This record gives sequence, structure tokens and C-alpha cells, in this order.
Amino acid sequence: MTRISNDELFQHAARARGRVVLVTGGAAGPSRDAALMFATKGANVVIGDIYQTGAQGIVDAIKKLPPGSGKAIWKRCDVTIWEDQVSLFESAMKAFGGIDIVIAGARVGETQGFGTPQIADGKPVKPDLKTLHVNLNGAIYTTQLALHYLPKTRSPTEPLKYVVLLGFLASWDAHPDQEIFVTSQHGLLGFARSTKPVLTVNGIRIATVQSTSPPGMGDTDSTFKKTANAMFFCATNPDPKANGSVWALLHHGGIQRMEEAQERGSLGAPPAYTDHY
Repeated sequence: MTRISNDELFQHAARARGRVVLVTGGAAGPSRDAALMFATKGANVVIGDIYQTGAQGIVDAIKKLPPGSGKAIWKRCDVTIWEDQVSLFESAMKAFGGIDIVIAGARVGETQGFGTPQIADGKPVKPDLKTLHVNLNGAIYTTQLALHYLPKTRSPTEPLKYVVLLGFLASWDAHPDQEIFVTSQHGLLGFARSTKPVLTVNGIRIATVQSTSPPGMGDTDSTFKKTANAMFFCATNPDPKANGSVWALLHHGGIQRMEEAQERGSLGAPPAYTDHY
């Protein structure tokens, strides 16, 4: 059974030094903590987000890190807009000469209750699918661009090319009242599994980290940090057998390969706010 303890999450931290890490959604949440973690370990970080205050705040925090830490820049990026993402990747290439790791960490929770259609002039209004556009379409855009830009970066030492997707445990189950969010997570899991072959052929590995709480529901600073640490581990793990893995946070700490956890029923009960089918 593949379990990684908290102490083991940073066993390959030296591989991050000198790398360039692009993080979408890096102004807040676990993606913010991941950006800070990579910089702490000596990686240069490029943050894409729509929230200026949060993004500039993490850049300022990275500037205050001790000597030997990485540098950081940020650029406004709406992940649902293809041109914004292209501009973000181009900025990373211009600033640091390449990209080694991509964290697709932009995500939002349910924005509109699907079960109660909005009515205007007596007719149903088109549902708000922002959640789907950010969580799934945005991640697809990010990964497509990673497939283009990451092979352009030549490492002077060992290669390290990784795409890490930020997901949620809902990708395995049904959660009423979270219809569109859960759909985005099921889609993200299928996308990660389906793109593994083409990414691998191009020298890129992929992993998915699944947090235990959707955005805005049960999130805590502790959960953010644990999720960020898991993303860091995935992006620095040299084991080729880990390519394509889906990792879940464990209640007692650390992470476990989700496929094995599902088979053994070792993840425990679902969160209290869900109706588990």
C-alpha cells in the first residue's frame, strides 16, 4: 500500500531548487501555500490569478524569504480565458527562461444551486457554469499549454517535468447540492487519466491531489497547507511508477494513492455535509 507520511513529503525537496514553477490560482488557498513552499525550497514561481491583492501579497512574502530562496512574479490571469493563460506562460518563459512544473490550482465552488432554476420573464435562465469553466476548462487549458511549453525547457541536470492538478474527493462520488462542482471534479479525474499517455510521450508526468473540502466549505489553513505539501511531493517525486497517480489527504496526516484507498476502504467516512451514495 502506497502511503506517504508527513515527514516523507519533502524527501525530494532538493529537486525543486532552481526550477521554475507556474501556479494558477496562486493568490489564495492551497495553491498560494504551494507557491510559497516551492519558493522556500529554492524554486522560482510564476503566479497567475485574477486577485491582485492576494497575488501581490504572496510575491511580497516570497521576497522576504531568506537568501537562497526562489523569486516570484505574478500576472493577472483568468484561467477561463485562453489568451490570458498563453500570456501567463509567455511571461514565465520571458522572466525565467523556461517552465519545469505546472500546478493547475485555480478552482471555485458551486456558484448556483442547480436544483432551483432561475426564472426571468417567466422563463428559465441559462445556468451559471462558472464552476465548470474554472475547474475543468481552465485545467484543460493549463495542461494543453504545459504540453507545449514544458518540453521547450532543457534542464542542465536531471529532467523534472510535471503537471499537478488540484482536485477534490468528490470525483469518486455523488454529492447532492454540489452538482456542477462534482461534475467538474469527475471531469478533471477523467482528463488526468486520459492525458497521461500523451504527456508521458513528451517527457511530462502528471498527478492529481484531491483535497477533502470543496472551496468555501470546511477549508482551513491547516487543510490548505496539507494540500500544498502533497502537491509539492507530487511535483518532486522521482518515482516513474507514480506517474498518473491520484493522491488523497489522509485524516491522520500524509497522503495515499487514491486507487488503493478506494479498494481497501481506508479513507474513512465522507465529510458530514454530503449525502454519500
